[in-house]
Amino acid sequence: MTDRPLPLHGIRVLELAQIVAGPFCGTLMAEFGAEVIKTELPGKGDDLRRLGPTEDGCNYWYAVDNRGKRVVTLDLRTRKGQELVRRLVPLCDVVIENFRPGVLESWGLGWEDLRTLRPSLIMARITAFGQTGPLRQGPGFAAIASAFGGTWYLNGPADRPPARPTPVYPDYLTGLFTAFGVMAALRHRDATGEGQWIDDALYESAFRISGSRSCRRLRASPATRDAPPAWASCSPWSRPGSRSGRSRRPSRRSALTTSHTRPS
Repeated sequence: MTDRPLPLHGIRVLELAQIVAGPFCGTLMAEFGAEVIKTELPGKGDDLRRLGPTEDGCNYWYAVDNRGKRVVTLDLRTRKGQELVRRLVPLCDVVIENFRPGVLESWGLGWEDLRTLRPSLIMARITAFGQTGPLRQGPGFAAIASAFGGTWYLNGPADRPPARPTPVYPDYLTGLFTAFGVMAALRHRDATGEGQWIDDALYESAFRISGSRSCRRLRASPATRDAPPAWASCSPWSRPGSRSGRSRRPSRRSALTTSHTRPS
């Protein structure tokens, strides 16, 4: 242990996000010392509070993915809520949001609006399909992103239907990639004083980890769904066998925490 401040000490983040990807990005920053102010809808809170196991009023998934944050309630759909955001932005280094493209702009809280309040601001924007393109307005969660990114097709034995990958890895990967982008943007800001916005999409994270399969497709080779063991050059690769002839399913353990954050 050391008394030295964590690397992101002194960085303040305003989190206008819910569910997994955006909040996970904020949590990573909080774990490295940033002050993260999470906003939630009055009387409702983050939708993640109602997903997964709950005990004594504590939702474990929400608690794990939102630890280390300060939580305030405000309604971004109201003028009062929008004005509160405008008052907070000049005090913050980073804004994280995961609304559909154009929603914050309709409230006067888009990139062009917020950068006038703090020119050095870093704004991280997370959506299913990005801020531009024909699918930009499409809704999407991890299951849709993993299917669009190709991992449903590549997952599972070739003689069975495509299998949904678990857990919600596009959300967590996108949160991780976004946090890395924020680090790069902060370094740029420290060197130049300039702020910038970051565009991250769930499907891009899913596609990014397809590895050699996407490379084979780009080389005009079919991206096949091979029954394991698929890669002779990488062994052991698939699920190990047993004397009975059945594959062994890895044991599954879960670690739960009782610490949680409540809206103020």
